[in-house]
Amino acid sequence: MIFAKKDYYQQKFDKIVETAIIYSDIEFEECKFVDSSFVECKFSKCKFINCSFENCVLSAVVFDQSRFVDTSFISSKVIGIDWTKTKELQNLKFTKCQLNYSNFKLLKLPKLVMIDCEAKEVELIETDLTNSDLSGTDFTGSIFSKTN
Repeated sequence: MIFAKKDYYQQKFDKIVETAIIYSDIEFEECKFVDSSFVECKFSKCKFINCSFENCVLSAVVFDQSRFVDTSFISSKVIGIDWTKTKELQNLKFTKCQLNYSNFKLLKLPKLVMIDCEAKEVELIETDLTNSDLSGTDFTGSIFSKTN
């Protein structure tokens, strides 16, 4: 298991490849994940504060009761994520990402940034997207119902 400690600050994680691993109670602050893959992993009660994921694969990852504050995803595959399982989402930014088959149902995501992304078959039912920037994003097959 790559993350043996409970706290990481200003660290860069490069070319990590993990599949179906469970991580619990880990805090990442100002960390950078680059060219890494976490397919079918579970992050339970983890915190990502001012972190970035660049050119990463996060397919079918579960973020159970995890927190994301000021976190950026750049040119990454963040596919099949049920964001409703998280505990907190603040100031998320997605740029040139694939977000297909994700669920943002009933979430409050003011000022969400989702620029030039592919967000096909995404659920945005009763989602608060007040003052968000979704420019250039392909929402083919996505569901918007009572979305602000």
